[in-house]
Amino acid sequence: MRAAGVRRSSVFFAAVIAAGLICLAVRPSAQNRGQGSRVPGGSVSGPDSAPPPPPPSGAVRVGGEIRPPTKTQDVRPVYPPIAQAARVQGVVILETTIGPDGTVRDARVLRSIPMLDQAAVDAVKQWQFAPTMLNGAPVPVMMTVTVNFTLDDPEVPARPCAEEASMKSPAPTTTQRFIQFVNASATPRKVYWLDAAGERKLYQTVASGATYRQDTFAGHVWVVTDERDVCTAVYLATTGGQATLR
Repeated sequence: MRAAGVRRSSVFFAAVIAAGLICLAVRPSAQNRGQGSRVPGGSVSGPDSAPPPPPPSGAVRVGGEIRPPTKTQDVRPVYPPIAQAARVQGVVILETTIGPDGTVRDARVLRSIPMLDQAAVDAVKQWQFAPTMLNGAPVPVMMTVTVNFTLDDPEVPARPCAEEASMKSPAPTTTQRFIQFVNASATPRKVYWLDAAGERKLYQTVASGATYRQDTFAGHVWVVTDERDVCTAVYLATTGGQATLR
């Protein structure tokens, strides 16, 4: 009887030990818990295989790790004739939003020069940039830009129309000049050249608000008239520069 009881106890403990081994065999280790377990058709990801964060929902501001994008296309602003006539110059500061494709989506004036603001916005909206990449994807960015307006040309003084009768252009020389005619008046202006005989030769009609550049020679005479050919000013090309038409 005693021998039979010992055998039954041995079988019981063997079964318990076997069950325990089975439990240990299927329990994941601490290392496996950190790495995730394989499942049919894929895997359960753990901390080491976390996906990259999604791209930001809005534009990110340039600064820190976000470097200013590289400009790939530059467009210079058109100087408004009214600003040229008033000798207005300076720097317009804009805040721009650049899309993922590098185009300027929006431009807002931060520092204003009223006569120059729109020209600055129109130019900047034509700029192109290389896309800004974040976590491997292109993202929109916000960046501050400046547009500088500088008047480099001196003003060519207007001479009295009474001098036209005694003036004529000399023979062309090797000394070239130019006159930038800026029509600041409300009506068109005609630009005439006086030849060697003092006769008018029509070169251009400049619309109100328009600009016209005329290449010429030193000492040549230019007469500006209204639409009825009545003289408004005479210009002598001693030095190059800008002629503001009134």
